[in-house]
Parts: sequence; C-alpha cells; structure tokens
Amino acid sequence: ASSMRKLLFALLFAPALLHAQSLTELVRNAVDIDPAVTAAQAQLVAAQQRLTQAKAAFGPTINGTYDVSRTRYTDKLHTDPETGRGVREFHSRNYSLQIKQSLLNNAVFYAYQSAAAQVDQAGEAVEQARAESQEKFVEACFEVLKSRDDVRFLDIEKAATAEQLATAQHSFKAGTVAIPDVREAEAKADTVASQLVAAQFDLQMRQQVLEELAGGPVPALVTRGLDGTRMPMLDRASMLEWLADAAATSPQ
Repeated sequence: ASSMRKLLFALLFAPALLHAQSLTELVRNAVDIDPAVTAAQAQLVAAQQRLTQAKAAFGPTINGTYDVSRTRYTDKLHTDPETGRGVREFHSRNYSLQIKQSLLNNAVFYAYQSAAAQVDQAGEAVEQARAESQEKFVEACFEVLKSRDDVRFLDIEKAATAEQLATAQHSFKAGTVAIPDVREAEAKADTVASQLVAAQFDLQMRQQVLEELAGGPVPALVTRGLDGTRMPMLDRASMLEWLADAAATSPQ
C-alpha cells in the first residue's frame, strides 16, 4: 500500500513539480526537520559513541607516576665546621610507568558486542523513522488533494442548489409550486453552503499541516499534474504492455 501510494503520488504531482521545487527535495527537507528523525539520529550518534568507548577498552592501560621527596633534619652532634650548623638535606625523585594489556577479557568483549548491537538497532530505528516521515508527508499531500476535491465539488453543488432555489422561487411566483418546495430548496442551499465553509476550513487545516511537515509554504506543491475530469491518453503500445503485465502477474 505504501509503495502504491508513492507511485500514485509521483504520477499526480510530478508534472506539476517540474516547474517548482522537486519532489525529492521536498521529501528530503520534510524528513530532515522531522523531530522523530532528529531524535532517532541523536540516539544513533550516542550509540556510535558508546561503541567507540567499548573499542577503547581493548587497548592498553598506561599509568604513570612521579614522586619527589625532600628531607631536612638537624644533627646537633655533628655540625658543619664552616657554617657551624648540623642541618642536612636529602632529595629523592621516583619515576614509574606501568603498561597493561589484557590478552583475554570476556567482559570487555561482551560489552563491545552489546554496543555494536545497539548501533545496529539505532540505525534501523533511523531508517524506520525516515520511512514513516516520508509516508506521513505523502499522506498529508493526499489529504490536501482530497480536501481540494471536496471544496471543488461543493462549489459546483452550491451553484446547482442556487439555481434550484432560483427556479423554485420563480415557480412559486408563477404559482406552479407550493411554498414547502421553496423552503426545501432554501434548506438544501443552506446545508450545502455550511458544508462548503466546513470543507474550506478543513482544507486550510490540511494545508497548514503540510506546510509544517515541509518546513515552509508549498503553494505549488499540491497541484494535479493530471486532469481530474478524464483519464490520460495512452498509446496502443503502452496499453498492450500494461495488459500483458496484468495477465502475467494476475493470481487468477
């Protein structure tokens, strides 16, 4: 169903988008600004960083120490003949460098496997979020088209009910119809008018949702590339190819 809707979407909008922003750019922009996709990508980056940390655990561990000590004491029994004092000082410096490398550490290996699995899972979550974002954008486009068709149909019906009302009023003045017929025509016209207002409001809401998904106004996006009142013309070769494919792939 998803692939079929994408195909129908391309057939409907591709000719109209040749003169505007390409469909690929619009879908890519909608996916890039989708909060769900952004959150999934952040989770992927965090998982990749944890994997890097897990890899670092396989490396050697180096510890370095540096110690300086100074000792000073006074010897009253033995004094320096030059200074007359028995002060002595001793200095010491110690350096140490320790390197450890584990040859086998199951805990580190299991931690690395877990981090790698989390990266794979986060990558799949990103792909799923991107696919859902694309599907949501296509659904929004179809909803706008549907709302536009409803408004167009109600516009036509409104004109028809207005003519019916005018005819009923003229016939009432001529004495050929009763007042209930006029009231019925007025009620029908009012009903269609209210339905048209509701459809126009719904269309505005659908367009607003689409603009939020696309990240900006898309006035030339939802325009039919095909005539909605008739089927497109196909040459004989294409029709034969379609029939042959349908016969070859039909389960019956």
